[in-house]
Amino acid sequence: MAISAESKAQQRTARWTSLLHGATNELMVVSIVREYLQTWTPSELEPMPVVIEALRVQTGQDVSDLAVELTRAELKYSADDRVAETLKEITTVVREAAGRFPRFSWEAKLLNSGSQ
Repeated sequence: MAISAESKAQQRTARWTSLLHGATNELMVVSIVREYLQTWTPSELEPMPVVIEALRVQTGQDVSDLAVELTRAELKYSADDRVAETLKEITTVVREAAGRFPRFSWEAKLLNSGSQ
């Protein structure tokens, strides 16, 4: 029995989301996002309505900026279904990554207030 493309995308998204949930700091999240983006081939990324380059992602702010850019593009995109699905998958993972940063900030504040 063949696994559908949608099921493969869900499995891929779940795998990377799980890795992001295991990240304990911003540098780990940035590294995971870069690694994730490198799994996509240039031919898969070329038709995207947003320039997606792993090398552009150097900091947590870069991840957050890319998440916003991807979300805007996903909301506006209505052309090719295959591109739309790829865009949705990438947006989901990058948005999940960006969502991790407030947690690190909150944890750092909690640790700092406990040491005083």
